[in-house]
Amino acid sequence: MSAAPQLELVSHKLCPYVQRAAIVLAEKGAPFKRTDIVLADKPQWFGQISPLGKVPLLRVQPPGSAEAIVFESAVILEYLEDTLLPALHPKDALERVFQVFEDHRRLEDDGLGRARGLDTQQR
Repeated sequence: MSAAPQLELVSHKLCPYVQRAAIVLAEKGAPFKRTDIVLADKPQWFGQISPLGKVPLLRVQPPGSAEAIVFESAVILEYLEDTLLPALHPKDALERVFQVFEDHRRLEDDGLGRARGLDTQQR
């Protein structure tokens, strides 16, 4: 088994997209460094590695390989799901769809759907 890459999550404290990546890293128990930046005063190094100038950004340093930069929260989440255990979603596409449906149904059943403004009326 190869050694795990070093991971650094470049973030801003209030960015909800960063929180998604931080939650997945925590759920997977993956060690990572979190570096918060001030978006109104971005450091020069950030501009050199971020093609969009946005957070989150994941710096991936595989042992013996060049650093890779993964950007955009959805892409970061996909990378983490594909490369780190445990899996948070079923591999089978239909199982994933039904898991999302079941999660939505649970929101409706416990009243959280209404509290969050979701239309929970049966049609």
